[in-house]
Amino acid sequence: MSLLAAASVSFVLAQAGTADICRTPQPPVINVVPKAEQLQIDNTRSIKELGEFQISSVSPFGNKQTQVHGLMQGPVDITSEVSISWRINETTDQACFWYDRIDVTLTLEPVVYIEKNTKPGTCRYRAVYNHELKHVNTDRQIVNEYSAVFKKHIQDFVQQRPIYGPFPTNTTQDIQQHMGDALRYSFENLKSQMEADRLSRQLAIDTIDEYRRVASECDDDVEVKQRDVQRSRNNYLEGLY
Repeated sequence: MSLLAAASVSFVLAQAGTADICRTPQPPVINVVPKAEQLQIDNTRSIKELGEFQISSVSPFGNKQTQVHGLMQGPVDITSEVSISWRINETTDQACFWYDRIDVTLTLEPVVYIEKNTKPGTCRYRAVYNHELKHVNTDRQIVNEYSAVFKKHIQDFVQQRPIYGPFPTNTTQDIQQHMGDALRYSFENLKSQMEADRLSRQLAIDTIDEYRRVASECDDDVEVKQRDVQRSRNNYLEGLY
């Protein structure tokens, strides 16, 4: 799981004469939108390949070697667009700046991997898929919930310092960059909190009882039994040579 943050900044110039250029502005327009891309299914990897994936989840079986028949991965990308406005006092050649509009999008990009010998349409495929879907739905819930958390965070952040300045107009570009960076950096602790909450909820799904339930769901699956018999036969034959 990964998190990415990006920001772009646009600017609007509002001129003023000797009037108070640093009067308190209107609060910025703040939009925080949760978004989930279409779920992707990858049924091309072997059990060995899935076992080599770097995942943040911890097996409830501890250090005991287990086979991975399915897993879910998907980063939450955080992107932001920030619009900053300012007023200039032409007499003093100074300017004051404020956030005019802030748009943030939290995007989930889920991919479910199911090992390639577990074929679509089989009981085992449905069992593994339904288990991984629990992880996907948990991530969707996280993104929806944290959209509101991010919006409240941004509102509080802006209220702490609603206006920047006055600064010399020749520092305009530096101030713009600083304001964009300050907002972006303020997300870091919140992103860490979201990731910790996300991991905790995902671990709560992967219990021993849940794994046993998934494993036993298809005990009467004829295809699974036939495959197990064939594997046992192959193991036996390999032992003869």
